[in-house]
Amino acid sequence: MASNVVDNYVNKQGLVKKDIQTNKTKRRFFIVEKRDRHTLLPIIEREVEIGTTIYSNQWRAYSSLNDHGFIHQTVNHSENFVDPNTGTHTQTIEPLWKRMVAAMPPGTNSNI
Repeated sequence: MASNVVDNYVNKQGLVKKDIQTNKTKRRFFIVEKRDRHTLLPIIEREVEIGTTIYSNQWRAYSSLNDHGFIHQTVNHSENFVDPNTGTHTQTIEPLWKRMVAAMPPGTNSNI
């Protein structure tokens, strides 16, 4: 298996699940070879129940989530961090990325 670190850059995938009845949050993080649809979709299908609403940025790899039985809402980070029409945001996972990146080996690129 090829290394997940290429030129000191680590590809990461994270999921945050919030149970609206209990208000409890579960977090899952993955180091992946690529951040393309063929890599990320199987993780999402394995980890997230069909019919779940997924909030994400507009990363192209996520563009087919509606076709796979998920309700997909996006925010365009080049325009807003919270979509003014739908309220969609990724603010729940952003602080978690900072903590995860802080725990990564020195010299690893922390760009997400």
